[in-house]
Amino acid sequence: MDDQYRLLRQKLPSRQQFFDDLRTLTRYLCFESWDDLMTFMLNSFKPGQVVPVRLPPAARTLMPHLEPAPS
Repeated sequence: MDDQYRLLRQKLPSRQQFFDDLRTLTRYLCFESWDDLMTFMLNSFKPGQVVPVRLPPAARTLMPHLEPAPS
């Protein structure tokens, strides 16, 4: 089993939550690799908080109307 997946599963309350989050993220954002997605999820994980998202450059060209998150 992938180490990043295992770490995320330890942080999330259920396997269902992991796949719900995965589905939501991949519906709206494009990641260059599975590792990039897992890293994003691990770095953004804060239970009960909404985390501002920094769109990758590819997403900004696909969705120019979206404002990037403040630095």
